Order: sequence, then C-alpha cells, then structure tokens
Amino acid sequence: MILPDFFAVEEAIQRMMQAAPELGNASIDIETELSFQEGDIIKIYLDRWDAPEQLQAISAGQSTRMLVSFVIWGFHGGLDLLGTMKRRNELVSIIQVVLMQDRSLQQTVESSWITGGEFQTIPHQGGFVIGGEVQLTAEMIART
Repeated sequence: MILPDFFAVEEAIQRMMQAAPELGNASIDIETELSFQEGDIIKIYLDRWDAPEQLQAISAGQSTRMLVSFVIWGFHGGLDLLGTMKRRNELVSIIQVVLMQDRSLQQTVESSWITGGEFQTIPHQGGFVIGGEVQLTAEMIART
C-alpha cells in the first residue's frame, strides 16, 4: 500500500497559515518543539490515522480510505495574562477560518473538517505562553 503524503498536507497547512495576513510575523513550524518566546507561534503536527470499516469500499484491495488527524496549535507568549489570553483566542479563530476556507488543504486531501481542540497555559519567567489547539481531521486515500 502506498500511504498518503502526510508531510505534503502539513506543508499545505503551513503555506495556508503563512498566507493569512492576520498572522503577520508569526513563527509557523511543522513538527517542532515549542520554544518560549514572545509573540505568535503556530505549530503543526500529524497526530494519528484511522481506517474505519464503514469507509471502505469493495475495490479489490486497491485502496483504503483513511481519517488522518492533525493538530494545529496557536500559542502567544507575553507578560500580560489577559492580553495573552485574548491573543490566543484570536489565533484559534484565525486558524479555524483559514482551515475552513480550503477544505481540500490545497488539493492534498479529499476533504477536511475541524473536530475540536483544547487550551493550555504555561507560566514562564514572569510571563505566559498560552495556547489553543485546533484538531483537524482529513480524509485521505491510500492506494496500491
């Protein structure tokens, strides 16, 4: 089986985020650790994949439909808790809108949809790094 190109999807998400003017000078990275810095940080990760039986067609073993999960974190580092929380909320909203505007993720997936997320606050050297996660599921096809 030839697996779908998961990294191509991450690169497409990165390009989409880089094109969003609202993200300005944000650091937008794929599969890297969080660095503690002031300002906006976007992190893109491949999370998991599933191949539910109900998605599989009888195709003589020629393909497998997969649900692939990605997580996109929007972090903001700053000294002011309230301002940092507000910017985190703005980042999550921007990420959601960017993802909704192109559900094919630049033609790398069959379709995609937002499935949820979580929030995290990390105190750091008298300030905060506060993040919001956007979970994204994409339908992809592996072929023989």
